Amino acid sequence: MKNSKSPLRLRELSETEVRLCSNSDTQIRMNEIPVDATPFPHRAGNLFKIQYSVNWNDEDPKLEKDYVNHSRVMYNFMTNYVSKNPRGAFLNYRDLDIGAMAGTGKNAYRSGKVYGEKHFTRDN
Repeated sequence: MKNSKSPLRLRELSETEVRLCSNSDTQIRMNEIPVDATPFPHRAGNLFKIQYSVNWNDEDPKLEKDYVNHSRVMYNFMTNYVSKNPRGAFLNYRDLDIGAMAGTGKNAYRSGKVYGEKHFTRDN
C-alpha cells in the first residue's frame, strides 16, 4: 500500500465509476488566518477539501447496491490520500462530530460548548 505522499493514480480513479470528485483549495488560505479568528478544524497539513458525489438519479431499488458500491469504492480508493487519525470528514458539509445545540438559555450554551472547544483551540 502506498503512503499518502504518493501521486494520485488518475487511471485507477477513473475506473471507480464515481460521478463527481471536486477539490477545494481553501486550506492553503486558511493557514494564513489565525486559529482564533474563525472556526475551521482542518488547517495545517491539509491542502484540499474533497467532495465525492454519486448522482443517484434512478429510483430502481435493484440499482441501490450499485450506487452504494460506487461510493464505497471511491472512499476506499482515496484512503491513502486523505487525513488519518482521525479521518476528518464532513457529511453534506455538516460537521456532526461537534454535536448539536439543544435547549435554550444556559442549556443551549452547555450543549453548544463542544463546538467552541473543538474549533477555537491553539491546536488547530
